[in-house]
Amino acid sequence: MGRLARFRLGKSEQDVDRAIRCVVAYAYEHTAHYRRLFDDAGLRPDRIEGARDLPRVPVTTRDAIGEEPWRSILSDRAVESRCRRALTSGSTGTLLAVHLSAPEAYYRRLLLLCAFYKNLGLRLPLRVAEVGPRDERPPDDLVQRVGLIHVAHVRLEGSVAEAVGLLRRFRPHILTGAPSCLELLAEEWRDEGCGDLRLIVARGEVLGREARERLASAFRRRVVDYYGCEEVGNVAWECPDDDGRLHVNTDACVLEVVSGAGRPVPRGTEGAVVVTSLFSYTMPFVRYALGDRTHFLEEAGARCRCGSALPAIAAPSGRDEDFLVLRDGRRVSPRTLDNVVGHALYARTACAERAVRYRIVQEEVDVVRVEAVIPEDAAEDLQVALDVACRGLSADLRCRLYPVVGFPEDGTGKFRRVVSRIS
Repeated sequence: MGRLARFRLGKSEQDVDRAIRCVVAYAYEHTAHYRRLFDDAGLRPDRIEGARDLPRVPVTTRDAIGEEPWRSILSDRAVESRCRRALTSGSTGTLLAVHLSAPEAYYRRLLLLCAFYKNLGLRLPLRVAEVGPRDERPPDDLVQRVGLIHVAHVRLEGSVAEAVGLLRRFRPHILTGAPSCLELLAEEWRDEGCGDLRLIVARGEVLGREARERLASAFRRRVVDYYGCEEVGNVAWECPDDDGRLHVNTDACVLEVVSGAGRPVPRGTEGAVVVTSLFSYTMPFVRYALGDRTHFLEEAGARCRCGSALPAIAAPSGRDEDFLVLRDGRRVSPRTLDNVVGHALYARTACAERAVRYRIVQEEVDVVRVEAVIPEDAAEDLQVALDVACRGLSADLRCRLYPVVGFPEDGTGKFRRVVSRIS
């Protein structure tokens, strides 16, 4: 029953509790990390009977996972060659490879389509343009193959004008991507030939008010904010009647707002976001800290004026992001650079066993400094890979790799992953 409940749409409270019981039991039985976590806490998995019991479980952070082989949170039943894999954005400063089975990947994309429906309504066939890096192994989408939904992946490593041209030919109904990537498109955008565009969905980064206004002005369409992560997918979607109010996707996860000690804080009090995935067995995430902060807007069960009774949170606060400036005047989204550098780091066998913590600093127009927590004997091999990756962005761009033992905390809980010192 619980296995079916985790893939159900419109989960009831009973479905959520069933899914939690199954995910927790599976995580304990089949992953080294959660078995050790529960045993160290003297906690039996059968004590977790539903959402109300989750605060008994210690919080897991990406940094804690980074101190051990990432396979410690991968199910011992997972067959890696059959998994869909996506790299986290590294916004907390630590890179992690998230693995999903094919059904989990399909379900996660289905939940995103359901979120689109909340803001737009769906008329098939539907064309969706996703701007930014593509998953290493995206799902072979049956719906797309039969022609009901068409997805175009638009990458920005090259000419932005070419990307805009691709969009004009594709004529998407929905344009989605990180705000920094969408802003680059907006600089080249002209409205002619794109009359089918109906909605702009910003996700993957914090959407500031000024950025929202710039995007709305450039594309002349409504801009909505989605809160998501590679570990879970769509965590929350913006209310269709109230900008800045996000409804939690309770089909995907249980979201808690907690104190530094991992205890739930009162409604209206800001705290750290932790999530429990309701459908992931391949790589379970139970009380997993995303590194963001928010607060619940009202008591549980209160009905929003849009009609939804789902929990509502304020748009999460996030971290500063900087565009990088190249010698030819092009601006590079922090998400694009993060993807290029992150994949180069992850691809090296010397680092593949652990999550990689790193920071990117642009010191000069043609110089990028990458500080990474890696073995010193891996530096030479990684330096070559980073040189190749950065020159793919610009022939003049040079990368300097510096192995470090860690990064000092600044007391804010935030980490600036990409920093440009070029005005």
